[in-house]
Amino acid sequence: MVIIGLVAAVLIVVNALAASREARWDWSETRRFTLAPQTLELLQQLDQEVTIYAFVQKGSDEDRLGTDLLETYRTQSPKIRYHVLDPDQHPAQAKEFGVNQYGTLVVTTANGRQARGTAITESEVTGALLRAMRERGQAVYFLEGHGEHDLSDSGKEGYSQLRAILEQEGYTPKLARLLSGEPIPADAATVVIAGPKIPLRPAEAESLKQYLDRGGRLAVLADPHIDTGLEPLLARWGITLGPGVIVDQEGRTFGGSYTLPLITTYSVHEIVRELKLPTLFPEARPLFLDLNSPTTGLISLAQTSSQSWAELDMQVRPPQYDPDREKRGPFVLAVAAAPRNMLSDVKGSPRMIAVGDSDFLDNVYFNFSGNRDLFLNMLNWLMQGLDSYTIRPQPVNVSPIILSEHQARVLFVVPVVAVPLLITCAGWGIWRYRRMRV
Repeated sequence: MVIIGLVAAVLIVVNALAASREARWDWSETRRFTLAPQTLELLQQLDQEVTIYAFVQKGSDEDRLGTDLLETYRTQSPKIRYHVLDPDQHPAQAKEFGVNQYGTLVVTTANGRQARGTAITESEVTGALLRAMRERGQAVYFLEGHGEHDLSDSGKEGYSQLRAILEQEGYTPKLARLLSGEPIPADAATVVIAGPKIPLRPAEAESLKQYLDRGGRLAVLADPHIDTGLEPLLARWGITLGPGVIVDQEGRTFGGSYTLPLITTYSVHEIVRELKLPTLFPEARPLFLDLNSPTTGLISLAQTSSQSWAELDMQVRPPQYDPDREKRGPFVLAVAAAPRNMLSDVKGSPRMIAVGDSDFLDNVYFNFSGNRDLFLNMLNWLMQGLDSYTIRPQPVNVSPIILSEHQARVLFVVPVVAVPLLITCAGWGIWRYRRMRV
């Protein structure tokens, strides 16, 4: 009983010391289980409690690896709390945060700010922490003065829901007017042109060109049948706004209009690589890309089915394909562009997103399936490299064991022959010793 009591006391003391002074050692070759210095610096600056919600499929590799990663964050800062949830088993929490796909990350702060990530990785977690903790978020300027969607409009064509999500994500949406050719504001991280109804003036297009030449980030959302005034600028980037309205007999919602193509075909670009949900583009125009451009790298993000075409006469109901006048799909609806010679300089490289529709972000369609996630991913890609915290994933090196013949022979003899023989001899010796005593 005394021994049992002493062992119990030792166990209690050891567990108490382990709970109060937790220690971890990373013995991996590349120290891939150690957080980057930028992350450690950010965690040391936390001045309020932060809760991280990771929505993953239970039992998956993402569940295991994500839990290990978030536990590492928790050990580095007492202000970090985390919950790893399966959205199928916790639908209330998933609905509360608007989560509809695995791998979504939501960071919430004590003062009510939120930020999201698209994967449970160090770069995404640290980026979301940075956006949530930033007192004044990066400025996202929306151009006005040409009939664009209004950020404060809560009606069908307004962008009020988009504005609310941007503020939750830690961004600061602002308005900009360039009617006299004023320069883009110096604090602009991204400029969004959301469905102009009248063409931009040449002075405005020149301001945008100079902004891009300085490494700016631009998103152009252009609706059908409208001359935006940006056609020359887009042409320099290898993008042409096609005529007509896309009609898709195959890719559309059940019972929906033919001019509301339901997009399920994405590329392997990082913006849409993890996007599993379809997106809806009401009355979109096709984009034509110059993939042989020596200066611009263009990657299609979303495209229609092969049964689509660009309808030129919307007065005909139902629309009919005219092979003599109209082009057959598939068509590109969204594209990501960056200069080829500046791809390695992420921070100083200009970037552009072009989409053949602006209505997919209005209050009617913004929360439809993957529309919101698609635009937020676009925005994150546009702003990539603008934060001082750029976390690169640690490499996972595979170091094979290469043995010589001698080493292989020793590796066989010691565990297979020597150790069993030693145990056998020891047992025989003990048995012989006891027999002799008897």
